[in-house]
Amino acid sequence: MKLWISTYCPPCQNIESISLAALLAQYSPEITMLDSHSIAVHITASLTLFKGPLALSRRIKSALQQTFPAVAMGMAPTAWGAYLLARQANCTGRVARVISQTSMVRHLNRLPIQALPAAQPHLFWLAQLGCSTLAEVMQLPRASLLVRTSSQFVDQLDFAYGYRTPVFSWHQFDENFATVKNLDYHSRNTMILQPVLEEIIKQLCDWLQVKQRAVSELVFLLHYEKTKHPTFYKTLLIRLSQPAWQPNDFLEVLAEKLAALTLEAPVIAIELCSVVGQEKPFRHQQLFPDARQIQQQQHKLIDLLKARLGNEQILTPIPQESYLPEQANQWRNNQTPTLNPRPIPTNHPFWLLHPPIKLAYSSQGFPVYKGRRLYLLQGPERIESGWWTHHAHQRRDYFIAGDDLQRQYWIYQERRSDQASWFLHGFFA
Repeated sequence: MKLWISTYCPPCQNIESISLAALLAQYSPEITMLDSHSIAVHITASLTLFKGPLALSRRIKSALQQTFPAVAMGMAPTAWGAYLLARQANCTGRVARVISQTSMVRHLNRLPIQALPAAQPHLFWLAQLGCSTLAEVMQLPRASLLVRTSSQFVDQLDFAYGYRTPVFSWHQFDENFATVKNLDYHSRNTMILQPVLEEIIKQLCDWLQVKQRAVSELVFLLHYEKTKHPTFYKTLLIRLSQPAWQPNDFLEVLAEKLAALTLEAPVIAIELCSVVGQEKPFRHQQLFPDARQIQQQQHKLIDLLKARLGNEQILTPIPQESYLPEQANQWRNNQTPTLNPRPIPTNHPFWLLHPPIKLAYSSQGFPVYKGRRLYLLQGPERIESGWWTHHAHQRRDYFIAGDDLQRQYWIYQERRSDQASWFLHGFFA
């Protein structure tokens, strides 16, 4: 049994055939262009994977309704038969699905002659003969029909009914993806532009799935009205910490970028610069999250923070070889920060103050912070470093202290002979 699914896009709809082919290629690699308005997919080898023809056709129909709602679909044992059913579905609004050859012939016989593209120049002559359906045309003598019409007309009839099998050339996708969307409206509102950007990203992800690739950076050019601003476009950059190929990985970052984007003039077109991508990394799906999945979630969080706060606001802890707490860790701007630094000792706080705050002290010599006396709970922990230099020699006794509100602090006292002041260096969560 052979089965085909064909789509038909009305000429009035401005739909790119490449984007539609990329969507359909997720269900079968055997895709061919029947004409400028139709794409046929040979789904015979995919039936077992997608649990039968009915489930597969429903899945494709649902995908089309989400991205290309104006595209009609038909299913039949021949590509041209499914195409004629798709054209009829475009008129009636019903999806025509037939599996057997007998059922397909019965459905085709009821179709009007206008459903056959090659019949358009011969409609008047066929009407004079009293032919209004394909069944009536099929009863005419084949030799006379070929003389009075055209070879293309007869070929399409034979291909649709399965009397002959055409030779198809399978569609080959380009090695890069780029597109331009001209807007029907000109707007400076980024929320109005968001659906168009999301549609482009979904089409890109379909292409990435076909090519088995991933990408970590997208560059959009938002073209202005040329008379409204001296700069002709605004650049919108979406950068991820790791390569991705699923729409949600890009859409969340896109929403954050648009929330902070300011447009100086109305946008008339959106262009996605050429994307090549890299080899798609392998992701092993497990029942419970593993270390790799947790790391992917952390990278996703970092991408959202970068989009909302800016790259310069994301810092990475860089451990240093030093006993002094303020020098043992340095924060630097990094394009790929990590959320797994070296473990912090249990008796050290995560939040350090820079520089430490000098504390007042009571007449009994106890440290005081914001008018509250601090009680020493644990310590001392003696840290002495920099003795080999004169200006950096530090001698400190660190304590864990608390107040009457059960808050804990990390404080130290200088061990210099000329200074015995208390300093607040950190807070415990």
